[in-house]
Amino acid sequence: MVDQVLQVVPFLILFLVLLVVTVGGTVLLGSSIPLTGSSRIAVGLAVGLSVWIVLVAMLGMVFPFQIAAVVPVVALAMIGSVGAVRNFLQRDQRVNRSVVRVDVTLGGLLAIVAIGTYVAWHASTFGGTSEENLFFHSAIAGLIARGDFPPVHPLEPDSQLAYRLGFHLLVAAIQVVTGAHIAFAMGISVVVSVTLATWLVYALATRYGLDGWLAKLAGGAFFLAGPANWLALPAAARQFSGSAVRGDRYMQALEGVESSVVNGIGVIKQVETNVSLVAGYMPVIAALVLLAPLNRSSRGNGAKVLILAGVLLGYALSTNEAVYAVVVGGVGLAVLPGLRRLGSDLVRWIGACVISVPIGLLAGSLPGTLIMAGRPSPAALQLDLTHLGQLPGIGWLDTTATSLYFSSGANLKFPALWNLAVLGEYWWIGVAILVGSVVAFRGDGVARLLALIVIVGVVVPQVVTVTAFPWDGFRFFAAVIPIAGILVAYLVACAWSAQGSVIRVGPRRVGALMLLAAAIGSASLASAMWPVKLSKLENPSITAEGKTTQELWQLPPGRRVLVIGGATSFDELKVSEFPIAMSKYVLGWGGQRVPMGHDRYNQPDRYRQDYVEASSKLDLDAIYRLGIDVVYVSPDSLTEQQQSMLNILIDKGVLERIFSVDSGGGGRALYLVGQAT
Repeated sequence: MVDQVLQVVPFLILFLVLLVVTVGGTVLLGSSIPLTGSSRIAVGLAVGLSVWIVLVAMLGMVFPFQIAAVVPVVALAMIGSVGAVRNFLQRDQRVNRSVVRVDVTLGGLLAIVAIGTYVAWHASTFGGTSEENLFFHSAIAGLIARGDFPPVHPLEPDSQLAYRLGFHLLVAAIQVVTGAHIAFAMGISVVVSVTLATWLVYALATRYGLDGWLAKLAGGAFFLAGPANWLALPAAARQFSGSAVRGDRYMQALEGVESSVVNGIGVIKQVETNVSLVAGYMPVIAALVLLAPLNRSSRGNGAKVLILAGVLLGYALSTNEAVYAVVVGGVGLAVLPGLRRLGSDLVRWIGACVISVPIGLLAGSLPGTLIMAGRPSPAALQLDLTHLGQLPGIGWLDTTATSLYFSSGANLKFPALWNLAVLGEYWWIGVAILVGSVVAFRGDGVARLLALIVIVGVVVPQVVTVTAFPWDGFRFFAAVIPIAGILVAYLVACAWSAQGSVIRVGPRRVGALMLLAAAIGSASLASAMWPVKLSKLENPSITAEGKTTQELWQLPPGRRVLVIGGATSFDELKVSEFPIAMSKYVLGWGGQRVPMGHDRYNQPDRYRQDYVEASSKLDLDAIYRLGIDVVYVSPDSLTEQQQSMLNILIDKGVLERIFSVDSGGGGRALYLVGQAT
């Protein structure tokens, strides 16, 4: 399957598209903000991507999606061409060598981020460790790319999907313009989003006066921030018995070192578990670069900057509501004292947020919003003060959950902030908030900005509960972990600037470095696992899935697929072992619908029993009631009863085989469903 992901021609097309989008976005940006060099390119790319996807969403409501995905690229190409001609005619004849200077260390940082992001996504997807990357997000993006926009629910095809679609629109648009496998489109979208977000953190740091290695440190801390489990690695390693080599124990312990008892996971772990969570950072940080609240040297905050910031925040709203909420709330509190001044940071921030709401709704959130407005939503938020001093924990998902690294107690549904595991993992955030607040009190606007965003992310899940999924509030806390990393990096910068010379080492610098080490240590040490993660991947079963799902993709869109030998419920989709796991690949890569019902959402009972009957017994009545068009079979995993019924349906002319493959990892076959003769 790797050979299908690393496709040369789609990659080259994508490079050209990103170049066009970057140039167009940079022209739209103009000279609005005082940024030069690579920082301007990063913001230009963020603006271009956001404008592209917002236009795709709007055009997709009227035109076929294949047209909607291409037209904005053409428009950005025209804008870029006009800008290039104008610059050529007005150019200074003298060559500015600083423009073409390459920052090797920044390039190295971004290369590491891109590689780490790709490894995390690749291991999760092809290793089957994450259900989200595979069957849900890929399925949504695949349906949109096939022209289903707004999409139906991939597991409940009689219902419209109530979900935020911003990131999925990006994946689908990349698939359409490149013609690549949906897995390639998903992977490159994740890599671009995370790498660009890190680049934008560097741009933000330079906008606020940091330069050199300190600005790059902020980008690295954003990417690596996570739980401080690495501090307890020796104790954790002792829990693994049966290993003859002590080093093996540490490798086992490293596999989960980035995990958290409250799901307060950093960027790289978010990539492994739910890719849509990380996509919202890029536009939010770009908006902060544009507006630069509390930056006294900021200029160029006219109408154009306000509109572009609104577009960026709108894309963020349609992509990750948690990141949007905590950043909007935190910045709002930070700039609140300036309300009395006309043209203040608060006025401009409110203006950008007001612009962002309709744009965000149109850019992928409107369908879900309208659906939720028409019926009770299982994902509704409500004020709940019964969990003050607590955070949603992994005990909701696993009643036996505990921490390998710190003593956690028996109940991790809502562990207290003073729970030893929570303290062990995230004491550094508390210290960063405390020190940052002291620095902010002395008049430092950057510290105030970052500290308040982090505080909002810590407080919100304590006072707000997701109605049907109490654990889902962890998203707000997880959203600020990377931003807490930026805060720590900024405190390091403050410690260095306060003591003058870089060579001199004092207690402030030592303390700041210890805080930084606690924040980024887990992800840094876990990078030793990257080769191990990649080495586990390629297996014949995934190869078989790849070939067969490609055939599914070639069928007309809107087909309903029954998987024989695979999962029969949403919960079973999470299984990573074959043959049950093949259902997630069918759903994620086939570009079709699998009507098994989505537990806890919509109307699962409308599908569940019929799907079980159809899958386990090949019951013809159930097949017809579900409207099944295609049957996907793993012959090697069929029971005698299933094989017998399959033969009967073939003899009756109900099933017609259109594709089969045997890759050594178990055969696969596709049958079209017709009427019995």
